[in-house]
Amino acid sequence: MFDKDLLDLWRNRPAEEAAERFRKLLSCIMIRRQKSSGTVELPIRRDEIVGVTFDADEEIHYRTLERKMISFDEMNGRGSAPGNPWMYAMQQMNSLRIACNLGLSGLSAPTPQPQPCLQNNDVCDNCFSDLDTLRLESGLEYELQLRTSPTTWCYSECFRLFCFSCAELLDFEAPGPCGCGPPVERCRLQPMSSMTPSLSPRSSPGPDSASAQPAQRETVRIPSKVRALLSEIMAAPTEKHVVFSYWTSSLDIVEQALGAPGINIPCVRIDGNVKPALREDRLHRFRTEPKTGVILITISCGAVGLDLTVASRVHILEPQWNPSIEQQAMDRIHRIGQKRAVTTFRYIMKESIEEHILAVQDRKKLLATLLLARN
Repeated sequence: MFDKDLLDLWRNRPAEEAAERFRKLLSCIMIRRQKSSGTVELPIRRDEIVGVTFDADEEIHYRTLERKMISFDEMNGRGSAPGNPWMYAMQQMNSLRIACNLGLSGLSAPTPQPQPCLQNNDVCDNCFSDLDTLRLESGLEYELQLRTSPTTWCYSECFRLFCFSCAELLDFEAPGPCGCGPPVERCRLQPMSSMTPSLSPRSSPGPDSASAQPAQRETVRIPSKVRALLSEIMAAPTEKHVVFSYWTSSLDIVEQALGAPGINIPCVRIDGNVKPALREDRLHRFRTEPKTGVILITISCGAVGLDLTVASRVHILEPQWNPSIEQQAMDRIHRIGQKRAVTTFRYIMKESIEEHILAVQDRKKLLATLLLARN
């Protein structure tokens, strides 16, 4: 019945006619009370989208994953994709989304590989620029850039050097076959070891903690998105902040970053592994302790059923395919009992799958508005 009376209209008749019939059906079975109706007076809510740019290493990692997705899509179009193509596609899309959040920190620590040692007379194998002539876009000397961002150079397995600009133009592959592999293959270009900011994960105190040496502590890179989050949190130190993410691994990195030396922002956390008794205790600490300025919550646990009106800043680390999930999470803060203006931040990696998810959200919101509008 539903397929015949409604879905067939979308397929075979003008969209306006189908929307009108669906709207009439929903008006009979749905009761809605909107915030904009004036029944509930709430403080203003300001929504911001924070666009974040990949750093050089993250860009290489993300584009590598993206090329895998594109190659699979081409294979699927030819009908030669192995296994379950839909399952594989979802896995690859999730890999892209996780890379947007975690950058390179989501990778297991690789075994150190030998790499070339730069000399002053080294030149790019493609454009022949050398260390003395390359300059930062900001005008700083290249030597300073090399200290802070060694990914200005990439190298092949046979130790041919390329500046990052050329490596990017070459799609991170050597311009032709070389002698280090099969004659039909081209070397992949790898970045020089990075020196971007890193942090040490929090460790639980134990009997061996006093004897642990700093050099033995594992370091984790701070992803670009988490650095943007920290910047927004530190810009409003007197406010309470709620950080939502779909993945516990993202909250792990944020928690480590908040506890890093020089930052040290006390926080509490609620996810699916937290028992109800501990959950109440952590909520109480967040509400009552002035120093506990941040609470980390998985969006599946905190999107409904919580009152977080003590906070006034909401941070959503990644866009969700269903925009109503984000809205429900924001409503934990912007609800009855809130006395202050609320600001929400949604973090989006530029030129990534997250921009596509935003476009999908806009289409879904438009459809919902069309179907639920009274006029």
